[in-house]
Amino acid sequence: MLTRIYRTVAAAAACLLAAVGGVVLAVVSPAAFAAVIGTGAGVGVIVAMHLPHTEPPARSKAGHAVEIGVAAAAVAVFGLLAMVGAFAMLGAAAGPLFLVLLGVTGAGLWRHRAAWRAYAGALHVDDADRAADAARRLHEADLGRWAGVRDEHRAFTIAHVLEDAAARHDTAALDAYRDFWVPATHTDPEAAPMLAALRARGLRLGILSSTPWPAAWHEEWLRRDGVLDLFDACVWSSDLEWTKPHPTAFRAALDAVGVTDPARCVYVGDRPYDDVSGAKGVGMRAVLVPHSDIPAHQQVPVDVSPDGVIARLADLPDLIARW
Repeated sequence: MLTRIYRTVAAAAACLLAAVGGVVLAVVSPAAFAAVIGTGAGVGVIVAMHLPHTEPPARSKAGHAVEIGVAAAAVAVFGLLAMVGAFAMLGAAAGPLFLVLLGVTGAGLWRHRAAWRAYAGALHVDDADRAADAARRLHEADLGRWAGVRDEHRAFTIAHVLEDAAARHDTAALDAYRDFWVPATHTDPEAAPMLAALRARGLRLGILSSTPWPAAWHEEWLRRDGVLDLFDACVWSSDLEWTKPHPTAFRAALDAVGVTDPARCVYVGDRPYDDVSGAKGVGMRAVLVPHSDIPAHQQVPVDVSPDGVIARLADLPDLIARW
């Protein structure tokens, strides 16, 4: 009689613990709910099956009480272990938010043209006509590559632009091009305290940026501004085959930070098409910071709304605190 009671208590208690854990986890991830209930129920069955199949010898009521207490404690331990195991297996899905901040914001068309003039001027120091022709070809090649980003989400690098424009690679010219952009690379003064506040909450932070520039440039500028170490990972499309809003680019960022459930992530960006539609397309939430001058040739109309809009980066911690 008591053996049957032990089996019943074991199975019921394990399932109850799993159900309670599942209800808690359901708030985090619906998939976790089913996983924990299944895990706990399985453990309950295993525990019940391994209890003795013969009636125990006669014991006093006190002995029976002790046995029931021990069995209940064992079931509780097994049930908790089941939930802990489920937490470990689903750790990425049930993890903290993954915040992605743009490393580079939109730049006006005139800046791109002027940047290539800087490159061509250093490439043809003594020949203004050749410099002007090279600058024109470089700018046209750059526009063509950005059109590929807009229409096909194909990533590209500076080397691709040089090849398309039939312009040779030159270290001094590349330095001039890079130096032209430096004044536009300084981080928003509100970024560092905002990032520090989010890290203090235990959130993981990352960057995903569509850019032809090498990672070393971006990371040098972030290090200069004292924010590089605040990120768990940085992903630049110059190292990828695809740019935003292609799902592959967003998944590469998720992998870099070690998060598997996009529903637990929020992407913060300044472009409705690349950032908001791209993030929501893979299941992330999205916050729009509409303060960039996006070139007309890079704009794409979208029928999608962000989950939040902020005018200042300093407003982000309060916005997502409710999520």
